[in-house]
Amino acid sequence: MDTIIILFIALANIIAILLVYFSLGKGMDKQKKLLPTMIALGSVYIITLVTYLLSSIGIEKTTAAKTARDMIIMAFVPVNTILFVPFLIRSYLKMKNKDIEIETLNKRVIVIGIIAVIVLIGEFAYFRDYQKKLKQVENAVNNNQTSQNEQVLNETLYNNEVNNQVTNEEINAINNTANNTANEVSNVVNNVTQ
Repeated sequence: MDTIIILFIALANIIAILLVYFSLGKGMDKQKKLLPTMIALGSVYIITLVTYLLSSIGIEKTTAAKTARDMIIMAFVPVNTILFVPFLIRSYLKMKNKDIEIETLNKRVIVIGIIAVIVLIGEFAYFRDYQKKLKQVENAVNNNQTSQNEQVLNETLYNNEVNNQVTNEEINAINNTANNTANEVSNVVNNVTQ
């Protein structure tokens, strides 16, 4: 199951990179497209990471938190990139080619900005909820582990106590046998001497 998730995340990242790369237009040199593509992805990564880090304020860090953080961010970066970056790049290129006015570009940027803020607020809520659930699961596992450890300790103590009782009972039986034997020897000696 993890392999399938990782493959989907990798596929989503490849699609995001290709969309940004091809959104830069055919007129730009292929070598020059790489830098803007990486800058766009890096910017989205930083914004997503900051959103995740802000969502973790006040939540105790768990052992699995770093791994989960990396997986979640790598899953949401391509989604955010696909949703916003290619449209913004194409709008900018249209304005540069005089296909649209700068006012239209500004309106598009404002609309995309509002949608991006709404999406980031939703991601913030999702990240926060996910981290709380992750902490609850870890606490449940730790409590279960502690409960199992206590059960093993109690069983060990009980077994030691039973072993000690058996040992004490055996010692008492040996002492009784020794006393009985000593009494019989004493009786035989008394009978012989009389």
